Amino acid sequence: MVLNDTIGVVMSREDRKRSRQPHSLGSRMRERTVICILTILLLSIATPFSSPLEPVPEVVEEGASGIERIVITPDPDSIGSAHPSASWDGEEQIRETTADTHIGRFTVNGLESNLEVPEVLTTIRTDIALVLIEGDVGLWQGRVALTELPGIEVRAHIPPSGFLIQGHPEAIAAASNLEIVAYVHPLPLAFMVDSHVSDLLLEASELSVDSTLSTAVQLSGWRLADLSTPQDHVRLPGLMGDLDRTAVSYLTSHRPIDTGRHHGILSLEDIATVAADPALSWLSLEPVFSIDNNVAIGHMRADDVSNYFVVGLNGSGHTVTVADSGIDRDHGDFDGRIQHVESVIWGDTSTEDEHSGHGTHVACTVLGNGSRGGYAGVAPQATLRFQAMEDDSSGNFGGVSMDTLIRKGYEGNSYIHTNSWGTSGYYGEYTTSSEDADSRTSQYDQFWSYNGMLVLVSAGNDGPDSDTITPPATAKNVVAVGNHHNRGGGAPSALADGSSRGPTDDGRIKPDVTAPGSWVRSCRSQDASDTAGSSWTSQWYLEYSGTSMAAPNAAGASVLIREYLMEVAGRPSPQGALIKGMLILGAEDTGSRDIPNMDEGWGRVNLANSLIPGSDTGVWVDDRNTIRSGQTREYEFNLSRGNTPFKAVLTWSDYPGSTWATTQLQNNLDMVITAPDGTIYKGNDFANGRSTTGGDADAVNNVEVVLIDQASAGVWTVRITDVAHGGQRSDQPFALAVRGAGVNDLRSDPLPIPATFQLSTAIPQVNEECQISIQIENQGGGSADGLQIEAIAGTQNLGDVQVDLGPGMIRWVTWDWTPINEGSQAITIRIDPDSQEEEIDEDNNLFEISVAVSAPGVRVSTTETILEIDQVSQTSTVWNLQIRNTALLATNASISASTAMRINNGQMMTGWFTSFTQNSFALDGSESASVGFTLVHDESPAPGLYQLTITARDDDNDIDFPLTLTLNVPILPGVSFQAPFSTLQVHPAIPTSFDIDVRNDGNGQQGYNLFIESPIGWWVGLDSLGSSIGAASGSTGAIPVDGARTVDLTITPQLGVPPSPGQTLEAVLRVTSQVDPTKHWSYDIQMEVLEYDSAFIEFESTQSVLRPDSTVYLQYTISNQGNTELTLYPNVDNRPGGWSVIAGSNAITIPAGESASYMLGLEGNGLAVGGPLTLHLTTQDGYRISWEGQLDVVEEAKPVLTLTGFTNSQGDEILQIPTGAPGFIGHWLIFNDGSSDWTPSLSMDLPDSTWEGICDPVGIVSAGGSVEANCIVIAPNFAMAGWQPEIGLTINADGIERSASAYIAVDANPSVVWSTLSMDESMEGQSSLIHLEIVNTGNTVIQERLLIDSPKGCSAEVDGTDMIDLAIGESQSIRIRISPNSPGDVTIGFEFEASSIPGSTHSTSVDVLVDPSRSSGSGTGTTLAVVGLLIFIVVGLVVAGLLVVRLRESNKPPLMSPPSPAAFTGSTAVNAPKSVPGVVCWGCNKPIEGTRRACPSCGARYHESGYVCSASSLAVCRNCQADVSTFVEEVGS
Repeated sequence: MVLNDTIGVVMSREDRKRSRQPHSLGSRMRERTVICILTILLLSIATPFSSPLEPVPEVVEEGASGIERIVITPDPDSIGSAHPSASWDGEEQIRETTADTHIGRFTVNGLESNLEVPEVLTTIRTDIALVLIEGDVGLWQGRVALTELPGIEVRAHIPPSGFLIQGHPEAIAAASNLEIVAYVHPLPLAFMVDSHVSDLLLEASELSVDSTLSTAVQLSGWRLADLSTPQDHVRLPGLMGDLDRTAVSYLTSHRPIDTGRHHGILSLEDIATVAADPALSWLSLEPVFSIDNNVAIGHMRADDVSNYFVVGLNGSGHTVTVADSGIDRDHGDFDGRIQHVESVIWGDTSTEDEHSGHGTHVACTVLGNGSRGGYAGVAPQATLRFQAMEDDSSGNFGGVSMDTLIRKGYEGNSYIHTNSWGTSGYYGEYTTSSEDADSRTSQYDQFWSYNGMLVLVSAGNDGPDSDTITPPATAKNVVAVGNHHNRGGGAPSALADGSSRGPTDDGRIKPDVTAPGSWVRSCRSQDASDTAGSSWTSQWYLEYSGTSMAAPNAAGASVLIREYLMEVAGRPSPQGALIKGMLILGAEDTGSRDIPNMDEGWGRVNLANSLIPGSDTGVWVDDRNTIRSGQTREYEFNLSRGNTPFKAVLTWSDYPGSTWATTQLQNNLDMVITAPDGTIYKGNDFANGRSTTGGDADAVNNVEVVLIDQASAGVWTVRITDVAHGGQRSDQPFALAVRGAGVNDLRSDPLPIPATFQLSTAIPQVNEECQISIQIENQGGGSADGLQIEAIAGTQNLGDVQVDLGPGMIRWVTWDWTPINEGSQAITIRIDPDSQEEEIDEDNNLFEISVAVSAPGVRVSTTETILEIDQVSQTSTVWNLQIRNTALLATNASISASTAMRINNGQMMTGWFTSFTQNSFALDGSESASVGFTLVHDESPAPGLYQLTITARDDDNDIDFPLTLTLNVPILPGVSFQAPFSTLQVHPAIPTSFDIDVRNDGNGQQGYNLFIESPIGWWVGLDSLGSSIGAASGSTGAIPVDGARTVDLTITPQLGVPPSPGQTLEAVLRVTSQVDPTKHWSYDIQMEVLEYDSAFIEFESTQSVLRPDSTVYLQYTISNQGNTELTLYPNVDNRPGGWSVIAGSNAITIPAGESASYMLGLEGNGLAVGGPLTLHLTTQDGYRISWEGQLDVVEEAKPVLTLTGFTNSQGDEILQIPTGAPGFIGHWLIFNDGSSDWTPSLSMDLPDSTWEGICDPVGIVSAGGSVEANCIVIAPNFAMAGWQPEIGLTINADGIERSASAYIAVDANPSVVWSTLSMDESMEGQSSLIHLEIVNTGNTVIQERLLIDSPKGCSAEVDGTDMIDLAIGESQSIRIRISPNSPGDVTIGFEFEASSIPGSTHSTSVDVLVDPSRSSGSGTGTTLAVVGLLIFIVVGLVVAGLLVVRLRESNKPPLMSPPSPAAFTGSTAVNAPKSVPGVVCWGCNKPIEGTRRACPSCGARYHESGYVCSASSLAVCRNCQADVSTFVEEVGS
């Protein structure tokens, strides 16, 4: 269908699939298909990139990171209980040397494809190429080699052996020189265009429409090697591209939804142009998004696990991001746990859930607490980040890319992201949204740099047919969630009919799992206006069904798994791949045993199986290892009991695939498990829902599972190998989850916490009672009941303490101690001294420390020996001290303080002051006294540690007791702002730049992070301090103390109609300390919109040439593009002379954002002239817009024509004209008496059609100038002499005709022509007649007497009158009678009497025969004459023959001259003619020896097909284009 000249393709899923198969075409379509495919094939097998090129300048691509080699040394303390594994290096598997792309398979021989490609997309894009790596070379080795080529960026791995590269053609050409490269293929524009767009072009080519067709598209830029957001710009040596500029130039309704992502309407005529931009990586149709419990919790057994552990699993402390329609923030079930809400819709800042309430329902399914009526979510204590994707005005979904959705969630410290929507259509396809999801998850699962990220996506509601799953659920790393019944209808085992099914287009298993999705009750948005789709409703809740409900249920389960891993198992920041693996580990088959399948994936979610599988069945996980190209990692598990289930799940967040490839797996990891008896099981080799043997390794999925129903006891070996590594990084992180008897990650792991060790007296005295305390933590997943802990102090055994420690619990243990010895005493605390407890780690049970024991005296103590300054303005610090008499007898004591010293440099702070609230004390035995100590220091002292010693003195016993106090002065942040404005005046249409100074008021050089909050619809970005121009966040860099950094910013107005003048806006510059992120400052930027007058004149009329008296109306459209109403006053004073204004003098008022028509009427006065015309439209305030044009006026021509005379062909003047060729020449003078130039046309005025006349061309006659016109005239021969015909010339100058002629006499030109009509046989002695004819060919009357001159012996006379009387053109017959007396040749002469008329003389020869009756002796002479004649004929024939032979030899045909087609009528070499020696091949220009091929159409010769030259690959004859199938063999001589 066509809407507003925009093509929208409506196709069923089957239609879309069939559109990729070979079309049934008519002959014309088949011919076009063959031509297009042949074009690509010929281009792909041609020798690529061989042309010499200009040197390429060195340019470094902005943001290009090239190859990254990461060496990872995991910190054991951060891995939790990751099991150690063995590893060794190896080689990748051998592959086919091919690349499977969306336009076909590339081999070393070219492209194999049956795809129909539009002709406009067959042009080669020279900045990209497909490199085939030899199949026996590792993919990582190939990637590294390509990346090290100067000026080359590796853009994608296209399995099995291809890499897409980009660079200048000269740089690309270098790739073919690498030994590991099998072939480099050039690529057509079709490679960069989605198949749906190609189909659209093909369909449009069949339509007959008058308007230009267009469609809504998405333009995507390249993603760099660091897996970041796609970019707008390409900067490589010799190669530049700017996608944002291309988008602005070619897209209407342009919307830049992200950096490197643009939506808008694109004309089909411009698709090829846009596809050729080096900055474009993919051109596709704009995606169209659509939205695809308390009982649900029970089905997933979430309640079973929520209270099983000491730490209750309820999502507390974890944040989930939901991207959906909108959110009812005031619904009580969220209970203040909404952390952040934002709209991601272009032009819609509202986040309300006003239509179906879909987003509120989904969010509550994850984490609602049921406070309004008991329908709680799966993780009721989790917090929420919400991304609103629904346009309130239409109810349609949209917004930013998947890349930005996930990135914003992660940056908000939310590591689970759920999406209950998908892209309409595109069933099974791997789209840019799929690539976005894989890019971000593979980046965030790099545990050495990030905290992990799990993304869940609903599978869609287009079931029950297969191949109905929609993007982004087709991404590899996401959890695609199908829908099983929540209640009724066989719940939970029944799969919903509407749940979308797999597989993906490249055969991967999707969905991954299923969760409750049918008849799910959750929160009802109080703003929802359309809840007709619900199956039950109340005031606060309603019931919906679909995978939209299943995905949040699985998301809630994922939160609980993450909470378990972090808070129970003590694992920091688990990979999203591990959480996905744990979901699959616990998933159970529904219905018949048939997992994995394309309906339910690996089964329905069961949290109990994932986390609490049974009494002696345990779960073991590892997500802190990586694997490299060819490397193998091996794990061993000793199953304690036989005939029990054993399940292992390998998952990895694979690096992103690409829209160009048909297989998306980048790094292929194979899991092989060996049973104790040597039986080998391969990942995903299943039959009847369980692992089997003998199958092939999986090379498609990034999830591999082995499931044994009855595993034998003993050691099972799990081996993981990286068999193909084409991804962007050298290390591939992975996650392994194992469940089986004795495989337990829930053992206890108690250990002392050294930092918590406490002694009740800092330095105890001999015989002083004190206490030793320390915390014991169970970092394992199992309980340690009756745990024994012993303590030894010096030589004293303090005894055992018994405690019960659940998983994750921490408890204090305390012993009483009375020291008996003075000096250093070793304190030893040992957990499980008798080794009765089975622990994860037996080597972390011991704690040792030495303490000092003293004799009687005084002691000074404080609860905090180290205090820290936390404010820049703080000038003093106070400690609360206790001085105690440690003896039993009274004593006098005093207290003093030393000068503080800065530890960093030993500087003594002599300017600081100390004071005590009391200095002298009289203390009874064991008495204590409180004393305050104040240290007065500088404001904002330099950062560092400052120490001083407090000395308590037992004055009676001369015993000193020192106490060291430490003042920690960190780098203290402080910020103030300076701006050169109070209210910033901003332009409503063009960006406004401004500066704000951020001053460092802290105590040390430091940096601050900058964040900009823009007004709605506007954008405020950093010019130079962000990661890119216009970024919303950045950094000041290091600012010295009391220094300032100028923050340069630019505010960009909203699109569309400029806002009204005087409108106030507010942006916020937020500054956060990089030293202490809890410290932040903000500066409110007040802005006011300026008045902005802006209008545009568009000339609508079609101008034509005017006459001086014309009336013309000029039509204009005036568009007010400013933000104020404009009243414009026309003025056309600057106009050519002679024109008056008859319309368009009145003022025009145009509201802001609107346009108006304006007509200007002008009238000429008959003398009006052309020239520049200027229309000014001016407001009373002086704002003016102008249009400049031209009035083209042509005046009437004023030609003057004068005849100047006649000449003959030699140029001599004549007074009479000749007849016949070469004729005579007439001369005229053409004069331009006007003021405008013109070019005249000429026509001759002649007496009649028998006269001929032709004139030389005449060019432009300029005003006041003249030219000569010369015309050749040929009078007919019969024009009568003396006649005076009129000879004239007429000229036409712009419609004005002028003529000039003269009468001139015809000159006399007499002449006659003789001819012999017949002649009687003449014989000697007899009379005969000669019949003659004489014609008057002149132009005068002829009257003459005929005279005859005959030879002697022959009389001749006129038979009749001898007078010749001829009018012009007449003829007269004459008979002459002759009487010869002897035989032989006789010549008779004729002439006019006394006449000089040309042709008046004539002669005739007569052969007089012999009269036999008069002569008989001439026989011998006759015979001799005959013999002589014969000899002469023979000699002549011989000479002629020799000449013919000589002529043929000198005119042999050239060697390459094609013979007659008749020479090739035979089909075999036996009947073919012999070749001419020295014949050369038309393919390679080399001589042909022996058998050759010949074209029967033109005779061109070629080497035989087995001969290696360029002729062997020809499809048609180079000379005549005949098909090579018509060639015949020819045997050479």
